Amino acid sequence: MDMGISTADWMKDVDGSISQTDSSEISDEAKHHRLIMSHALEGAGFVNYPGEYWHWSMEIDIGPYQTETHLLCIVRSEYDDD
Repeated sequence: MDMGISTADWMKDVDGSISQTDSSEISDEAKHHRLIMSHALEGAGFVNYPGEYWHWSMEIDIGPYQTETHLLCIVRSEYDDD
């Protein structure tokens, strides 16, 4: 699935412009895939780190003044099958 950048190329995205969740430098297809993923994860309560489309987290209230933070990173892409 085209997400705009492969995991093998993340280190080449020096200024982070392609990795941003709302990057304007990726294909329309990749934008669409990121939007679908964003809607699904936000609907489940995850929050995106906007500098990395694959970086999502969730804080869960486990009691008075206590939270647990759960991290979800999406790292699979069509380019990883090579």
